[in-house]
Formats: sequence, C-alpha cells, structure tokens
Amino acid sequence: LKIYYKESILKILICGDSFKRISGLSYVTLNFAKYFASKKNELSYCVITGEKCDIDDLKNKGHSFYDILSKMKVIYNPNKLEISHNSFNEIIKDYKPDLIFSCHDLWQFENIAFSLYRETYKWIAYCPVESEYYSDYIIYPTSFDKSARKSLANICENIDYIIPYNS
Repeated sequence: LKIYYKESILKILICGDSFKRISGLSYVTLNFAKYFASKKNELSYCVITGEKCDIDDLKNKGHSFYDILSKMKVIYNPNKLEISHNSFNEIIKDYKPDLIFSCHDLWQFENIAFSLYRETYKWIAYCPVESEYYSDYIIYPTSFDKSARKSLANICENIDYIIPYNS
C-alpha cells in the first residue's frame, strides 16, 4: 500500500458486508478503514451484501467503530441481479473514487469488476484464495451477463492489487 499511496490523499470507496453485527470480514474491513482514515483520506462505505445498518445502533452500543463510521457516507447497494450493477455504476459515477478497497468473497464483486467506469479507479481486493464454496461459483455465469460464462478468474483479472488470505 505504501508504494501505491505515496503521500497523496485519496478518495476511497470501501466495499464490504453489512456492519450491523461487526464480526469476521466487517471487523477486518473497518480496521482497514481506520488505517485509511489515519492517512487523512476521504472515505465512504458501500454495503454490497447483507442488511441495512444503522450507525446510531453502534453509538447506542458504545461500539469502537462508531467514530470512524460516523465520519463516512454509507451507501447501500442491493445485491440483486441487474439492480445491483446499475446502482453500483451510479454510485461510481456520483462518488468518483480514486480507489476501491473491497473486503469479501470475490463472487460478491462482479459489479466492481465489470463496472462501466472500471477504468476510472484502482481496485484493491482483500479476499480469500481458498474456499469450499469456490468450486460452485466458478462455473456459473455472472448475474449481470447471462450470455457470457464469467468466472472468478475473470473477476480477478480486473483487480489491480490482491491481498489474499485463506478462509
């Protein structure tokens, strides 16, 4: 990240799961958000999967991530076929991020990989490299384009930097 970063301030869209119940990947994602915020970057959080989250719920629970989330614009992108893809394109068109940082399973990020605006941002994906589910998802076409059989490899080809982990 330091090589990419240098010392510039970036407009970053963090894409991940709901933070309604902070555990697992949402915990990891919000820790990355703290890192990006410490570098004085402009942040927004795009909930790609999961249920809507209310930041005030975190405040009422005294959650340590309330401070970072309260400073971000939170955007909800429904994870339902073409609605998700069109909605995400509108988010990118309006927000114009320099960088997208995603933290989830790769099959959740077709909308990032195949966005109409893909050439306008760098994409860093923190994602598992092994999963019992991958064999099921690799063979299916994307939910956005039934005519082509896109795979996780096609999604990976669109990622600028991958931070892999084993699930």
